[in-house]
Amino acid sequence: MAAAVNEISQLPCLPFEIQDTILRNLTFRECVLLSAVCKTWRSMVLNWQGMWSTLSTKDNHDIASALVPYRAFITSTSVNRVYLDTELNKHLEAVIDFLATQQCTAIQKVDIRAPIISNMCLLDLSTMCADTLSDVSLSLVDRNPHNVTPDMPMLYFPNMKKFYYSGRVSEAVHPVLTGIQNHRLVDMAISIYIDAGEFDVKPFLEAAPRLQRLCLNFESIMFTGGAIPSMVRQYCPKLASLVIVNEMGNSSGNIAQDVKNEILKINDPGLPRLVLRDRNRCFPVAQQILYQIGQDMCEQLEHMELTGHTVLGEQHAVYLSTLRFPLLTYLVLTNAPYYCSTSLCAFLSRSVPNLAYLELVGLGCADDGILCALASTGRCLQVLTLDSCLHITSSGLVTFIKTLSRHKCLLKQITLRAMPSVSQELLDTLASTTEPIVLDELTIDGCHSLSIDDYTRALAMPGTFGGIKKLCISLYYMGIKLFPHKDAIKRLLGELNSRITQWKFSLVSYIPPPHSLDLRNYWYMDIDHVKYQKRLKDGAL
Repeated sequence: MAAAVNEISQLPCLPFEIQDTILRNLTFRECVLLSAVCKTWRSMVLNWQGMWSTLSTKDNHDIASALVPYRAFITSTSVNRVYLDTELNKHLEAVIDFLATQQCTAIQKVDIRAPIISNMCLLDLSTMCADTLSDVSLSLVDRNPHNVTPDMPMLYFPNMKKFYYSGRVSEAVHPVLTGIQNHRLVDMAISIYIDAGEFDVKPFLEAAPRLQRLCLNFESIMFTGGAIPSMVRQYCPKLASLVIVNEMGNSSGNIAQDVKNEILKINDPGLPRLVLRDRNRCFPVAQQILYQIGQDMCEQLEHMELTGHTVLGEQHAVYLSTLRFPLLTYLVLTNAPYYCSTSLCAFLSRSVPNLAYLELVGLGCADDGILCALASTGRCLQVLTLDSCLHITSSGLVTFIKTLSRHKCLLKQITLRAMPSVSQELLDTLASTTEPIVLDELTIDGCHSLSIDDYTRALAMPGTFGGIKKLCISLYYMGIKLFPHKDAIKRLLGELNSRITQWKFSLVSYIPPPHSLDLRNYWYMDIDHVKYQKRLKDGAL
């Protein structure tokens, strides 16, 4: 017992790098509990630099009141990031007051979601850290005349590099940004809802001449959005990504996160990228933007995502087929109408000769003709995803696969999701092709025409899936009680393990299992080759 206590007492003597790794995996609450073990541990935890670098409500604690006992450990340079998600305005005010009292002048990132964010709160933050604050995210949940407008952070924080804003205001926003220019701002996402009036994006573009990524929502630019392409050319020549989304029906907080995520998932700052996502087909301005950018930037675009009838209708698809996108390598088309199959086939066969990634989601117009166009012209295609394209037939997929097997194609990854045409015939084709397709990955997800026995039977065929390096299979059921018998699952897993080098198998229940159910007995619900081989070695199958 004494030896065990002695070993524990040595933990604070571990190298700093190991202490840091351990403590970074604990929440604020857990660190506070750790500091109560003894004086040595208290000193180790409370003097650890990372203890105060990020103040967050993510583990459901009240920042201000929780930190009061530890004021002596929080210096002016301790706090670098603040994440605050609260339903109480007094909580926000208390946090700002606490930071001001501690004279926290080194804050670099602020992410606040609150019912109301007043101008005074931003002014107080500006007084503390206007020079250091480079990443600002504000999400205003309630409509209130005292809410800060998006131009205020531009005035208060001149060194911002990233700026995200989501909120609802009662009247038109008239930005006061004359003469203001922020040459550091590269990422900006604004999702604003105005009850009366229009959002003028021009002053924001003028104030950010080095902007590289811009994300807006259709609701705020429905009347003036057609001028955005020309304004971008004039004021933001370095802009590489333009994203305009419409997610009506979501809460403002969700919209804010959606808009922000569109910016965050862009990894290459030099990627000319256009995303127009009008899911509810409400905004003709989407057509204007598409026409302007198509006319002026078709030769520069490398990445394009189009969603909704307003941008994928018949006349727009015909227009796209008259253009040529020589650098376009990444294309996502979602929710196109039923009647534009011919024009989309023409677009895919003529306009995008170097396409490497294609994702078709919920296209009512997608039929076997699109597969024929891809088989004949998609020489550069490496990744193909077909999701809920209900008019593509089993024979069309089989012909497409056989054509690929006869030609030296670059296709490395195929994903088939919610495709009723994925049948036993297709599995037999993959199994019996004399010239197997060399795929890095094949994913079949939620294709209800196939049963677990169909997969087992196809995998048991000699030489099956010879060129496929990774196979992912997901089967969906209405409840966990409807899962296949355990013996059938074990047979499939055995075939996967003997035939495929890397694989993953999932059973998904549309209805969540009861909390009382011990899911350890359903270890096969989500398993891959690594977990299976470990269980096989441990005799736990």
